[in-house]
Amino acid sequence: MDLPLNIQKIAAQHLPTPVLQKLKYLLLFFDEEIAEYQRTPLTGNRIIDMEVLLNLFLQLCCPRCFEEGILLSEDSTYGLCSNFVIRCNYCDFYSRFSSSKTTLNCPEVNTRFVYGMRQIGKGFSAGFKLCGTLNLPRLSKTAYTNHENKLMSVISEVSELSMQKAASELLVLHPTKNKIVQCGISVDETWQRRGYSSINGCVAALSVDTGKVVDIEIMSSYCPTCRKISKMPRSIESETFAADHVCHSNFQGSVLKMKAVGATRIFQRSIVKRGLKYAHYYGDGDSKGFISVKDTYGKDSVTKYECIGHVQKRVGARLRKLKSKNKNLSGKGKLTDSFIDRLQTIMGLLFVAMLETYPVFSKMLLWLCFIAHQVSRNRCMGSVPSEKIIGATTSEHCLVAKSQTKNIKAYQMKY
Repeated sequence: MDLPLNIQKIAAQHLPTPVLQKLKYLLLFFDEEIAEYQRTPLTGNRIIDMEVLLNLFLQLCCPRCFEEGILLSEDSTYGLCSNFVIRCNYCDFYSRFSSSKTTLNCPEVNTRFVYGMRQIGKGFSAGFKLCGTLNLPRLSKTAYTNHENKLMSVISEVSELSMQKAASELLVLHPTKNKIVQCGISVDETWQRRGYSSINGCVAALSVDTGKVVDIEIMSSYCPTCRKISKMPRSIESETFAADHVCHSNFQGSVLKMKAVGATRIFQRSIVKRGLKYAHYYGDGDSKGFISVKDTYGKDSVTKYECIGHVQKRVGARLRKLKSKNKNLSGKGKLTDSFIDRLQTIMGLLFVAMLETYPVFSKMLLWLCFIAHQVSRNRCMGSVPSEKIIGATTSEHCLVAKSQTKNIKAYQMKY
């Protein structure tokens, strides 16, 4: 890094040679620092105390008159973004800069802040409290709502493009002469809050082949305009306002019906919007969604499959509920929590074995029933300890089932 010519002349006249050499050494050092900075530049946003920044600018020199004492002042603010002005105390030098980059005449930090609050499920009130706690400037309610509306339009467009791309991948995976491809999806729902009092929820359809979302249905039973109209006194103005407004609510009824309604809407538009026919429905143990879509493309045109993991979970939940109601089943040598966990694992492996060899599965299922019966009568579990079964592979389970054929036959003859 070279000094300007006027500064080089002044330094050569007034500074001794050792000082000049030291200055050149420092300049070389700064050159290395700048090169290192250029290799790994600083990016992103930082929170900085304004007093620290003011003290830093007071130590800087004016680039025009080379006097110390640059003054920093805040010209205006827009949300978390501030517009600053630096002035020299000895000449007419001044310069303006902003604390954030702008995208489409909008500070990027404000958009990121609103988007971050939506990501964690919070709104304006939580953001207002957060900024107050960190002693940061705040966005007004109107500005916050405007950013939410802009983000909503952009996110809707991007999500639709993403789902269309996921659907096109399925068209490539399953090429057919027809433009309509049959595939399997998993349907699940989520609510804004726990319990059965949520007014917002969504249903998503995920491809079993790719694991990507191919469609989503967002539902809400709340409309702010309708609520406002309900509180207005009945008049000609209120009736006109009610007739002209566009209702934001697209669902009416119990929260428990959201999955069935959302799944029905997704299946009905699958051929038109995605070019897909959801012929296989992978459920999570809840049959409400499947009942509403099984006849979408014709009588019993959709086949249902159950998730093994959900079946395991429900078996364990039912057994624990049964044990809590019947105290005689709990205790050493009976239906303990560890034994329920083992039964869950064995059942999951049995279903996996069923996919490979059905005869072995039937034998092992009888053997599992034999174990459960023996435990319920407080007997031993048989000649094979349960510790040898947990963690075994599918092939090992087949060997265990073959070794227990005598016990199974005895169990069939007796019961």
